[in-house]
Amino acid sequence: MRLLFIGRGGSGKTHLARYFRRRGKKAIDGDAYPGLSRWEDLHGNVLKDYDFAKWNPKSGVDWFWNPKVLKRLAMRKELYLFGYARNTLKYVGLFDKVYLLDVNERTRRKRLKSRRSTWGKAEAHMRDIIKGAGDLRKLSKRMGFNIIDTSMPPKAIFEMVEADRKASMRGI
Repeated sequence: MRLLFIGRGGSGKTHLARYFRRRGKKAIDGDAYPGLSRWEDLHGNVLKDYDFAKWNPKSGVDWFWNPKVLKRLAMRKELYLFGYARNTLKYVGLFDKVYLLDVNERTRRKRLKSRRSTWGKAEAHMRDIIKGAGDLRKLSKRMGFNIIDTSMPPKAIFEMVEADRKASMRGI
């Protein structure tokens, strides 16, 4: 099965990708996979050395997934892809199941402040992430995605996803 785990910054995507990999799953952190994620302007021009510290919601620049790389990944029989970009929702049809990784605002802010990356720490970034998380939650509910509260321990999330995956494979 091809599973997609989406969520805005601070939702636990990178942490869970590592956890799933340690348990033998073919899990990929979309931000770290070569060639998948990149900064682009809204005309589709790739910005190789973009300084995201300058980013703001009106900058005309955003994080996108490279469709060619994504489509190659989606050809795999087993895939656990963790990530989110401005154009992710255009490609949910490539996956058998989509999960939204979500968490309350307080926990999200704490995670963003303590992360290694500086993305999400600036107040403009954080405001955009918090607003975007609410919008993505509403959209995910409308689209019928499974929503996972990532304040749960990774082991519980892993077990829940695996049970859901196995049930889906049996057609239950």
